[in-house]
Amino acid sequence: MTTVYDIISEIKAFLRSHPIVNSVTFGDITEIDLNKTSMFPLVHFFLGSTTITNNTMRVSVRMLFLDIVDKVFCHVTRVS
Repeated sequence: MTTVYDIISEIKAFLRSHPIVNSVTFGDITEIDLNKTSMFPLVHFFLGSTTITNNTMRVSVRMLFLDIVDKVFCHVTRVS
């Protein structure tokens, strides 16, 4: 039987193996120190709604892909 913890572990392992991901976090995003620039690019994920029917559990997983934007290369044109 696959548990939620197995699913979380598999997602973490998959994301950590990706070459452009530097950090993977799970849970409450307010508990993460986003001032640590060495963490980025960062993937944060958390569980959404869960539905249990008969022998099936459907879990919604939400992911945030975060990186730091270099303001030097951001050109904003203001239209009046």
